[in-house]
Amino acid sequence: MKYIFVLVLSFFFVSCSSKYSLKERLYTAEHLKMEGLFHEKVYKSKLFDFRVFYKIKNINKPVRIYIEGDGLAWISRHTISSNPTPINPIAFKLASFDNYENVIYLPRVCQYITSENCKKSYWTDRRFSKEVISSTNEVINKLKRDFKFNKIDLIGFSGGAAISILVASKRDDIKSITTIAGNLNHKLLHELHNIPLMKESLNPIDYAKDIKEINQTHYYGSKDKIVYKKVIESFVEEFSEKNNIKLIGVDATHNKGWIEYFKTKGL
Repeated sequence: MKYIFVLVLSFFFVSCSSKYSLKERLYTAEHLKMEGLFHEKVYKSKLFDFRVFYKIKNINKPVRIYIEGDGLAWISRHTISSNPTPINPIAFKLASFDNYENVIYLPRVCQYITSENCKKSYWTDRRFSKEVISSTNEVINKLKRDFKFNKIDLIGFSGGAAISILVASKRDDIKSITTIAGNLNHKLLHELHNIPLMKESLNPIDYAKDIKEINQTHYYGSKDKIVYKKVIESFVEEFSEKNNIKLIGVDATHNKGWIEYFKTKGL
């Protein structure tokens, strides 16, 4: 069973090669930082350090916070990655060409950084755990204090979509939520792929009632074989009133097509 679990997850969560060293992944971040004209700062929560990238021009307007996907969780069928920094940081790419005045790119726990608290469970079974969500909200509160913004638009890709929902369920300053290929019901998703459940992680669908008043747009890829449309639909179906909720299909796989789509359509 353990072998099957690792085998499937290595295929399911990442597409990787040994040539993608951490140095090369960090170089990708530096390139996107320069391309998007971002500044950066390390913010500390009680448990984790976060390397945050930002461009803030008008504190009188809401801020857009992009939250990354799960990143490089596995490096082979048998081996968990020692660092989850993504090979293809789709959320960072989206943030880098967003011309909105206030944009923050918020990586996931332990991405682009090393820390003694970065245990491998935090990019596997506990990736959506209570401590991950509370730590993420700690950092958002510090950003809010530093930049004095009042409202937040959350944009999350894949596992970052789950983080967006769970973060929003604990806040009263979220103006909108946009999810892209979002893992919004990991219990159903794991059942569909016939892999063990993430029992140490919170499930976004269980918190739908807490965000029912927030404007939401949920994008799914019509060719996505990782996060199926059914997973995202199950989340949307939790809302009896759908006037403030949109479900939009895009000609995309899980990792391809999103950049081209949003460069043309915008958020």
